[in-house]
Order: sequence, then structure tokens, then C-alpha cells
Amino acid sequence: MRVVAYRLIDVGELDIAVQLFEDILEMRPEEPQSYRDLATVLAQRWENPGWRLAHPQQADQDISRAMALLHQVVFGRWDQRLSEIEVIALMELNRLMAKVDRLLPEDRLYIVRPELDPRLAGVLDVGLRIVLNWDSDLTDVDLWVTEPTGNHVFFSHPRSAIGGLLSRDFTQGYGPEEYVLKQPIAGKYAVRAKYYGSRQRTLLGPVTVKAVIFTNWAQLDETKRELTLRLDQVNDMADVGQVWIN
Repeated sequence: MRVVAYRLIDVGELDIAVQLFEDILEMRPEEPQSYRDLATVLAQRWENPGWRLAHPQQADQDISRAMALLHQVVFGRWDQRLSEIEVIALMELNRLMAKVDRLLPEDRLYIVRPELDPRLAGVLDVGLRIVLNWDSDLTDVDLWVTEPTGNHVFFSHPRSAIGGLLSRDFTQGYGPEEYVLKQPIAGKYAVRAKYYGSRQRTLLGPVTVKAVIFTNWAQLDETKRELTLRLDQVNDMADVGQVWIN
């Protein structure tokens, strides 16, 4: 069901994707990814200026719920195999809160902002952020980023000389895995995914991965690109895409 929802997002059918992710959350409330997926699509719908203008009350409710869902991921109690998704969700929550503060007046009736300890609040200064998710539980997919220097950043080499940092290696669950870099140097950043295998017995076949690439994270000139790819065979190393920094 997740892969269908991801495809719907790709073709702009956000209303249907929202309903699918609502259903997923109802079926799998024990998984933090269910909350994060729904938060992500609600936020994406809200970020469309035309949609906000046409549906102001629903838009306010959407962004309030998106922030609440991410807050739940950050502070919820999850299975140990899914730990550290909280760090990624906190980064995304701070981005939404900053964007709401920029775009909307504080007295909007339907906006509900979650409370955060000041030590956890604030947008990180990140010039490049790459996030990889996949659609199958109990599955090990690894994010690999090749920097312009030729250096490979991956699970056993999570830090680079230019400041690249890879999040914890998720060997089970749906991810996400995240690469961040504060000040990207000029050149090409190649994004790849390696499928190591799954502990889940399924008839669904290949694993579908979704990469989201941000530049100038949470800033006014932020850019975002989404890429979806199917991994057919265990030990596949697939080219997901690339981003050029000038």
C-alpha cells in the first residue's frame, strides 16, 4: 500500500495519498513511519500556495496535524530496531514550524503549534539533505552518496572530509536513512541505493525506494526533488539520481 501512496504523490494525487496513509496509520500504529508518512503528505499538500488559498481552514488543520504527527514520532516510544527516526523527524518538525512562522500570522484560528524544549528547537543550517525511504518492513536498504571528491559515504564510512554525515544504518523497518552536509562544495553528488535483503516473507516482490533531495534546507530558496526507483534483486546497487551544486 505504501508504494501505491508514493506513486500517487509522484503524480500529484495528494488527496488520495492522504487517505491511503490514513489507512496505513490505522493498520500500523506501532510503526513511527506510519505517522511520518502521513505528516509528510499533509505538509506537502499544505505547501502548495494554491491549495492553501482554496482551502484555508483545511490547510490550517493539515499543517497542525502534520506537526503533531512528527511531534509524536519524536517523543513516542518505538521498537528499538526503529530508534533514531526521532532525530530525523525532529529536523522535519523544526522545518515545518519555521515555515509556518514565515508564512502565517500567529493568530490563525486553526493552527496548533506543538511545544518544543528550546534545546530541541531551531532549523539546522544544511545546504544539502538527502533522505531515503522504502516500502517494505524488515528490509535492509542502504543509502550511498558519492561526493564530488570521489569519496563514498555509506554505513561503514558515515562521515566525510568535507563534512558529510550519514544517519544510523537501518537494517530493519522502512528507513529512513539521511545524508546531510552543511556547506556543499561545487560538483556532482551521486545518490545510490543498495538492497541487502529482507526478513519479511512477502509476495509483493521488489522493494521500492524513494529518495528526496533538498538543497538549502528550510530556507526561502529551498529546492526539493523526489525520485522513486524499484530494486529487483538482493545486492542490487542502483543509481537513484544525482544533484549538481554550483
